[in-house]
Amino acid sequence: FSKELLRPDLYITIKQSRPIKISIIGEIERPGLYSLTNNEVTKLADGESNQYNGLPTVVDAIQKAGGITQNANLKKIILSRRIEGGGFQYKETNLDLLSLILKGNQNQNLFLFDGDIIEITKAETMSSNIMKLAKANLSPKTINVFFIGEVNSPGKKQLTSNTPLIQ
Repeated sequence: FSKELLRPDLYITIKQSRPIKISIIGEIERPGLYSLTNNEVTKLADGESNQYNGLPTVVDAIQKAGGITQNANLKKIILSRRIEGGGFQYKETNLDLLSLILKGNQNQNLFLFDGDIIEITKAETMSSNIMKLAKANLSPKTINVFFIGEVNSPGKKQLTSNTPLIQ
């Protein structure tokens, strides 16, 4: 604009940033491709909602995808990020979300960027912290249980995730 104006002063303001697209695969309730924005409200399974402002994080993405399955290994979450200028080459890092849940280690809850892939690996053994994990906001609020055999009402029932067997 220097040819048009004597003293060009330009101010550029971002009105709205574009959403980022990420993939979540593995031990997640609803794996797939997700679009996340800087200002979003996520509806949880029980009707509650979470609102976040700012760059979306790994936990935000997991919550949007419905939470983890009971077979998820939270000690080994793989985040793959495309290398700039490298075409389709990715670098990977392992995240320990169990450390985030039990110790509050925020270094494990990284910001997400366009094209990131989150892989929730399958646990080989059940964690000794299974009850703490079931209460975390990464787990779905409800689970489906199938009753078969000599029971009054067989079939699928939806229960809260911390329902004891006796109930």
